Amino acid sequence: MSVIFLLLLSLLVEVLQASDPCPASHGTVKYVEGCPKTSTEWHERSKQKKCADINQPCTERQKFRYHCLINEFLNATVEVCAPVINILGSKCAEYNTIGRRIQDNAELPCKKCPFSYDSDFAHEYQECYAGIPSSRSFQEMDTDTCPVGWLIVAIISIVFNVILLGAGVVVYLLRKSTKKEIMGLQELPPELTTSESPDVRENDTQRESDHLLPETAPTKEERNTCFAAIQIGERYCGFAFSKGDDPARVQLSTAGSRTTTRLLLHKGKGKGSKVDVEMFGYDARETHITKGNSSSYIYFDELIFIEKDDKMYIKDSKGNEHDAEQIYQEFIKCLVKHVKDEVSKDVAISNTEFIFTVPDHWDEKKISLIMKIIKENVEGGARAEILNACLAVSPFLHEVKEEVLCHNFNVKNLSFFTGTEYAVLNIGSYCCNISILEVKQEGYQTDKIVQKSFEKWNSNSPEEWFLKFLSDIVGNDVMKTTREKFPKIYFSMLRDFEVWKENVASNRRGHGIDISILPDFVETVENDKRSTLGSLIKISAYADSMKLTTEGGSHKLSVDKKVIIQCFSELAKRTSMLVEKHILNRPDVKCVCMTGVYSKVQVVQDSMKKCFDRRTVVIPSIPELVVGKGAAYHRYTLYANNVMG
Repeated sequence: MSVIFLLLLSLLVEVLQASDPCPASHGTVKYVEGCPKTSTEWHERSKQKKCADINQPCTERQKFRYHCLINEFLNATVEVCAPVINILGSKCAEYNTIGRRIQDNAELPCKKCPFSYDSDFAHEYQECYAGIPSSRSFQEMDTDTCPVGWLIVAIISIVFNVILLGAGVVVYLLRKSTKKEIMGLQELPPELTTSESPDVRENDTQRESDHLLPETAPTKEERNTCFAAIQIGERYCGFAFSKGDDPARVQLSTAGSRTTTRLLLHKGKGKGSKVDVEMFGYDARETHITKGNSSSYIYFDELIFIEKDDKMYIKDSKGNEHDAEQIYQEFIKCLVKHVKDEVSKDVAISNTEFIFTVPDHWDEKKISLIMKIIKENVEGGARAEILNACLAVSPFLHEVKEEVLCHNFNVKNLSFFTGTEYAVLNIGSYCCNISILEVKQEGYQTDKIVQKSFEKWNSNSPEEWFLKFLSDIVGNDVMKTTREKFPKIYFSMLRDFEVWKENVASNRRGHGIDISILPDFVETVENDKRSTLGSLIKISAYADSMKLTTEGGSHKLSVDKKVIIQCFSELAKRTSMLVEKHILNRPDVKCVCMTGVYSKVQVVQDSMKKCFDRRTVVIPSIPELVVGKGAAYHRYTLYANNVMG
């Protein structure tokens, strides 16, 4: 109980200190017809307000930020430059014109507000603005002549609200259920990561996050620089950008933040002829399907290294091996071009700092090859570096503002002091990577990798299980014939599964999947099995879970969600075994951050909740892109503090 009391006292002191009146804010107050509803609009209004240029003694320049909030009377919205504070207790944020401070509003309920969020994120919770007059002819109150009585009432109200908040925090912390979930918890805030524990002394050094942000506002040069992260995987890749004027707000690409590593190459006639990229990303498979089985094209559904005789190769969809350097050369050209097209809207390519992240299981040989290719393709004065994926999660956990789902929430588990260990569990489409990291304090370095483990899914991948269901019905020989002779049919079925996986897998209320069955596949089944596809389904183990319908010459196979969920159940079981082997045997690891595309699947999340029990599990809102987001911010911190290689 003493630890909770000290934590509560610490929280209350920090809240009170953070919400001290700031005289400089008063002069920036402006009543407006409405507040921004999107991040883009927020950025535009923020630029116009120029809060960072205001000379004020209240806080560091980069923490004196633009806000657009309701007022304390709930009858107006105001724009104001003020210190960012942490809003606790799932409440709306307000600017109190009498007290000249930002605080929570005790009267207005907010169902979608997270338990903790930074005040300059208030615009993301639009229910707080519902019912507030959208326009007004309001004569601003001169608070310098405000009656003393009102000030006393305001102070008493603030103290009373803080006491109520404290009681709420105590009740919240005393809950024992490990099924507790906090939806939309913003960037693990400093106020919630400074609790005392038996393992942390009062005079311990500051957290890693305290030295990631530079002490001064971004310079003009920094504001005109873009920090671009390219997240490379064997099956998927992603993009994220950090702008120098607001580095912690890592943005995703407007042209597509995530795509696949699929590559469709067009080869010229004759031996040794030049190979050109026909299509890259999601569209590569679609184009490949339309091109049929043309010998003029080489299609790669994934880019996985194969080592043979001290050389590295990549297999195409037909099983042919190609020089890995040549294939990745074309692939990275596409990635860099995508970034150039994105950043050229705002900055010159010479003012772009690149950072590429690679899978944690890649060895030095693979990383060296990729770095060589990167240097050949990043030009025009731009600089680049490579970072292991798990290391890019470090700045995300410590600094990047991001909504997360937090299972088994425990304040003590979210304290990142020097020497603290935490785990990064990457559940990707190709494999599972588990990394144990130790928080470092020296300079602006990334955290230290203590242990790494890796396992390919192979037959445990959801895609393989999906194909197994089909094979159980029509036979392995039919599926093999379909892939070899009718790739259009084969890949179109996988495409339908992928769309379902992306859109429904993370939703408990999701439905099954509808697979388009082309006439050629139906005919292949009939010729090989001497039976119709519908008849084979009726005598299979999936008769109650699958249904074939025909309409206007087109066929559709409807598969119940419970069958598809089994695909992920096997993956979840295997992940649990790996977690038990590599994480649960380390009692000092109290926090686990889940990344990768399958981290958002509900079956996997439920399995991990049970597996970790009292350890805190942090799942970013977009787990497949958190590595890119963290990497972009990491690149900024290196640049801002002049420790680049």
